[in-house]
Amino acid sequence: MLPSSEKGFLRTVLVSLDAGIPVNHANKLGWSALLEAVILGDGGYLYADVIEGLLDAGADIHLQDRDGLSALDHANALGQQSIVALMTQREQVKQGYSAALRLVKQHIRQFDYQAALAVLTTNRDGFTNPVDYFYYCGYVLTELARFDEAITAYREGLALSDNKAQFYLYIANSYRLAKQTQQALVEFDYGIAVQPESPFVRYHKSNYLRELGMHEDAVDAMTLLLAQQPHRYDYSFHQANSLRSLGRHDEAIAAIENAIKHDARNGLYYQHKAKSLEIMGLLEQAIAVINQAIEVCDDVDELVDIKNTLSNK
Repeated sequence: MLPSSEKGFLRTVLVSLDAGIPVNHANKLGWSALLEAVILGDGGYLYADVIEGLLDAGADIHLQDRDGLSALDHANALGQQSIVALMTQREQVKQGYSAALRLVKQHIRQFDYQAALAVLTTNRDGFTNPVDYFYYCGYVLTELARFDEAITAYREGLALSDNKAQFYLYIANSYRLAKQTQQALVEFDYGIAVQPESPFVRYHKSNYLRELGMHEDAVDAMTLLLAQQPHRYDYSFHQANSLRSLGRHDEAIAAIENAIKHDARNGLYYQHKAKSLEIMGLLEQAIAVINQAIEVCDDVDELVDIKNTLSNK
């Protein structure tokens, strides 16, 4: 549920919630699904629907990350005013939906995409904002695996929207699902070009590059992201993972040390540093890193298990 909230995989988020996964569970980075959707989203259509689903399931807008900031704090800091309104005035926001939009959202929540498409097909005039209409057409058609039609709808929304980067992401994701890798990468690049100062599309392109196993390119993307936002130690963590996949362990250790510098009590980072040292054959150094972590980190049970495993090698 958490990586799906990060990536905007709405259907997976909703299935996870229906399966009873705790909505306020936090990962080892200290982020809940709601924090993921706010920090790594853009407040656009897709992420608003992810966030709405999480809020309806009881997501805590005041739950804090390891820096002491809540999803509400992040939404305010990022200027996601529509998300702030959704968090603080959810019922009033929902009351503002047109009847047609409300019905489409209801069908999406029930995973009945054919019914949602029927509403869109017969009630276009029920959408006061044509961008809303084209977005939901694109989303529903994508879920029905009618990718060419979805992309056409998204391009109509792109032409009318003030936030073009989000539509390039939607188009890229449709190409991704259609297994048209090169065209997906092209659309990601269009999204980066229209909003170069924003990390949003570049970050999601980096996710796709890692998914493809294109770790050299993913490292380059993370380097650019860190140049924009050097305080984002989650970027350092992802960069370290790609570097380790490339066998560039010295660089991976340097990247993960940047994360440790920002969050010295998070055992996850020490585990990854120790793993690189272990792969390099430096077992004593790996054990020393885990011993250091045991002294300073919040939760040490897993670290003790790792130390015992390393000591027995």
